[in-house]
Amino acid sequence: MFTAILSFLGGPAIGSIIGAVTGYFNRKLDVELKKAELEQRKLDREHEIALRRIDTELAAQEAKGKADVAVIEGNAAVEAERMRSIGAAFAADAAGPVDGVDRLRRSVRPVLSYLLTLGAMAVNGVLLWRLGAVWADIDAQARQELLVVGVTWVLTQASAVISFWFVSRPSDLAQARR
Repeated sequence: MFTAILSFLGGPAIGSIIGAVTGYFNRKLDVELKKAELEQRKLDREHEIALRRIDTELAAQEAKGKADVAVIEGNAAVEAERMRSIGAAFAADAAGPVDGVDRLRRSVRPVLSYLLTLGAMAVNGVLLWRLGAVWADIDAQARQELLVVGVTWVLTQASAVISFWFVSRPSDLAQARR
């Protein structure tokens, strides 16, 4: 009986069974390793996508920052050139002897501002005169709106004249220092 068991265990059938069992476990181990490898690849891919997304956001922020800086630098260059042009215009006004053409050229801006101011005052007078004729017929809400528009109009005209005479032109002190 012992020889029968040994002959059975040593025979080709038991070798095939053992080979099949070990082959099954090897295959099962390979499948599990492949699943783990695929899961790791998926995690790596998600990580790379997240990194690329962050890189894209940082690049967009950097580009926006560079664009903002370029706009600011451009505005500063435009403003500097504008101030240089104004300085050159004032230097040209101060240079050389004053003759009849120069007096005429220098008087154009003040004469135009006086004419525009007088014209605006005339328009304001006509509007007030016409408004006075119908003031009683206008409701309170419309009166308030008209008053706001009127005050805004007068202040806008005043600021235009003040900015011309006191902001965009040099003072006498600045011309005396030359």
